Amino acid sequence: GRSRTDRSVRFKQTPRSSRRLHLEDAMNHVTQLDAARRAVNMQRVLGGSGALLALISVALSAVIAHSGRLDGVQHDVLRASATNAALFMLLHGAAVTALAMQAVIPNDRYALIVMLVGTVLFSGSVIAGALLGTPTGLAPLGGSLLMLAWLWVAINRFWR
Repeated sequence: GRSRTDRSVRFKQTPRSSRRLHLEDAMNHVTQLDAARRAVNMQRVLGGSGALLALISVALSAVIAHSGRLDGVQHDVLRASATNAALFMLLHGAAVTALAMQAVIPNDRYALIVMLVGTVLFSGSVIAGALLGTPTGLAPLGGSLLMLAWLWVAINRFWR
């Protein structure tokens, strides 16, 4: 049989430059794993944020339905506006939650962040205006961001 020293001859000592390449490959692999971990974490944050937005919209719908401030014929328009804003919040929260799990590239995640911000600005402004009497000046910006986000999602889907 072969002795122990004979077996070790089969394995050559790799040159220093080759070891450097192996180290670079290992570092690239670690970097890729770290990026994948960050992407999954962002998917979770976006999905959870969308679900929380939907939860808040359900709670706000109850507040809107039972608010004494919105009683009377003159407040029917305010109640309808606030109800529509809460529905917008529910639908966009559900959309962000569903789309977050498919958001594999950063561009997808950025579109969902814009969608979340737009939803909060639009719906929050309209609901606060109806319930608290505050100005609704942020609603147009929020609506524009929502349109931009949906266009962004569509472009990402068409050109993937």
